[in-house]
Amino acid sequence: MEVLLFPPYNIRTITTDLVPYNVNRGGVCDITNTYIGSILAAVNPYQPVPGLYGPDAAERYARQHLGAMEPHIYAVANECYRALWKRGHSQCVLISGESGAGKTESTKLILRFLSLMSQRTLEASCRDRTSTSGCVDDKTINDTHTYQEVMNAMRTMQFSEEHMGEILRLLAGVLHAGNIQFMTAGGAQVSSASALSRTADLLGLNWEQLAEVLTHRSMVLRGEQISTPLTVEQCFAWIIRQLNARIRGTDDFLSISILDIFGFENFEVNRFEQFNINYANEKLQEYFNKHIFSLEQLEYNKEGLVWQDINWMDNGECLDLIEKKLGLLALINEESHFPKATDGTLLEKLHSQHSKNSFYVKPRVAVHYFGVKHYAGEVLM
Repeated sequence: MEVLLFPPYNIRTITTDLVPYNVNRGGVCDITNTYIGSILAAVNPYQPVPGLYGPDAAERYARQHLGAMEPHIYAVANECYRALWKRGHSQCVLISGESGAGKTESTKLILRFLSLMSQRTLEASCRDRTSTSGCVDDKTINDTHTYQEVMNAMRTMQFSEEHMGEILRLLAGVLHAGNIQFMTAGGAQVSSASALSRTADLLGLNWEQLAEVLTHRSMVLRGEQISTPLTVEQCFAWIIRQLNARIRGTDDFLSISILDIFGFENFEVNRFEQFNINYANEKLQEYFNKHIFSLEQLEYNKEGLVWQDINWMDNGECLDLIEKKLGLLALINEESHFPKATDGTLLEKLHSQHSKNSFYVKPRVAVHYFGVKHYAGEVLM
């Protein structure tokens, strides 16, 4: 959950009733952003707010420094843009939050602002050329319009129609691959023939060969290296290289990177993907704790300010459970190298090593799962 306290309210005691009250009050007043130190905290209003993200708002924030106006994502984007030219170093924006918090829309808003600023720069430096922005201030989400924007963006970056078609087939193939299911029958077997066939067709593969690589490992046998085709990751890396080749300029090329990261996840069935996503968010929480609580409190002490100490949860022990020597990642990696390893042998090692760790969850009955007590809650896998 993202907590948002709206100024100018002076909240001395935070309660479970007071937080939603202020979030709701902010929504009524069309206040969706606030600062926590140098971090922008935003609430998804789930409805269009007239004038909040239009071109006029972008122009207003482009003329001001961070903190001079009300908290806004355009202020963060403008600060990055200013720092890019003033400091001469590439910049990065990290966007995080739970599913549905508005991470992707926030990414689009930053790109919209940077697109407008780039357009102004081009017009100022080369008056005899015209430049238009592909970003439109849509009032509703329109998948057809968004699809056309993506197509136009790839054409602008000089992707050929053939390459665009291949990219779409690759994307569709990856999405269909997520529908492939497996079962255990003398070893791993693909149980969803239709999803496998569709995936293989989109990726231009033989379905039998695809089933083979999904259920068997590649290895070196008697000194002979068995080659494998390009992976999906390598295909996406090719797309990134194509984009960078079109964008990159001279050796002193500067950029603004935007990372839209998955938020904390806890589903009915959690897999290795959720484990990694939650690990990444645990690391972000560690940074947040250090930056907001520890560093800010040190700054208050230096300035001689009178303030009340804030008790916050240090998640270092949880991270140690995951990433340190003989931690969860190390044991999972170790067990995956044994030919006869099973879920049971892995769980036996995890329970033996970490059953007494307060951040590790061992089931009371003999069931095949374990859990981690993250800052955002307990997740069973």
